[in-house]
Amino acid sequence: MVTAAEHSSDHCGGALGGGVLALPQSGTRSGDSLIGQRDRGHVNRRLLAAQGGYYLVTGVWPLLHFRSFTTVAGPKPDRFQTQVAGALFAAAGLALLAGRPLETGTRVLSGATAAAAMLMDLAYLPRIRKIFLAEACVEAAFLAAALRGRRGSVKVGGVEGGLE
Repeated sequence: MVTAAEHSSDHCGGALGGGVLALPQSGTRSGDSLIGQRDRGHVNRRLLAAQGGYYLVTGVWPLLHFRSFTTVAGPKPDRFQTQVAGALFAAAGLALLAGRPLETGTRVLSGATAAAAMLMDLAYLPRIRKIFLAEACVEAAFLAAALRGRRGSVKVGGVEGGLE
C-alpha cells in the first residue's frame, strides 16, 4: 500500500525524496548550542510564515476575484462552497502567521491542514486539473515540516524537517 506522502513524493519530481526540499537544520538534538536553537527557531518561523502566507493568499483569491480563480482551478459547481473553503483557508493562514512554532496547537493546525488538503488533492486528482498535483506537492512539503516534533523527527518521503 502506498501512503499519500509516498504517492506525492513519486509525482512531485522527487521533491520529497530527491533533496529538492531542503529543510535546514543546525546543531544536534542532545547538545544544541544557543545559536543553533536560535537558527532553528528562525527557520521554523519562516516555514510557518510560508505556509500561513500561502493559505492566506490562496484562500482570499476566490473571494477577491472568482473568475481568475476558476480560470486556474477549473469551473466550480458551487460558488458559495468554494468561497467558504477559501475563507477557512485564509483563517488558517492567519492563525499560522500569528502562531508560535513551539505551540502544540500551531503544529497540529499546520500538519492537519496540510494533510487534509493533500489528501483531497490526491483523492480527486483523476477528476480535477493537474495544477492540483503541484498543490499536493506543496502540501506534502508543509506536512513533512509539521511532522517533525520537538523530541525527534519523522521522515516523510525521505525528508526530515519540521516546525519546532
